[in-house]
Amino acid sequence: MAQEREIKLAAPDSGVLGAILRDPRLRGKTAMYNMDTTYFDLDAYYRERHWVLRMRWENGVPIVTMKMPGDDQTFRYEWECQAQSPAEAIPQLIKQGAPEELSNIKQFKTLCSAHFTRTAVSLLRQDATIELACDRGVLIGGAKTAPVCEVELELKSGPATALLPLEYYLTLNYNLHIEPLSKFARALALTKQ
Repeated sequence: MAQEREIKLAAPDSGVLGAILRDPRLRGKTAMYNMDTTYFDLDAYYRERHWVLRMRWENGVPIVTMKMPGDDQTFRYEWECQAQSPAEAIPQLIKQGAPEELSNIKQFKTLCSAHFTRTAVSLLRQDATIELACDRGVLIGGAKTAPVCEVELELKSGPATALLPLEYYLTLNYNLHIEPLSKFARALALTKQ
């Protein structure tokens, strides 16, 4: 089980993302991913607990991820594995420590989705490793779509406070602001419009 700690920052447009990726203070090993993501409709038991099950194709590699809230607001629990379907992934996720209740899920109905390109930069800091990910694409919920243009700062190692100077730098220099909702929450909202 991993504990995911991240900060999402909304960008006004993709030009800002390009400027961030050219910033000499934000240099590191870079990788690009085409992400095709499907979020599944879980029954009320799981929705009330804010559990999220998704399948994402990352440059053609299928990754199934289960997320659930952490003990406080600063992180989420996350389990993931390579699998061709959520049904195939569930036993693997449980072996990793995901809750046994996942085995009760019998249907995997698509709820909403997201399609985006991610440019990820691995930033090595004195006390931490942080992934800076610039995401551009679209969220899809029902017949509605909405653009996505954002930066995610994810702590890979080190103290959670290591994210704060980078967040401050980006908000001050690139007019970014905190995005309180996940891609899933924003795509889900489209299904209700």
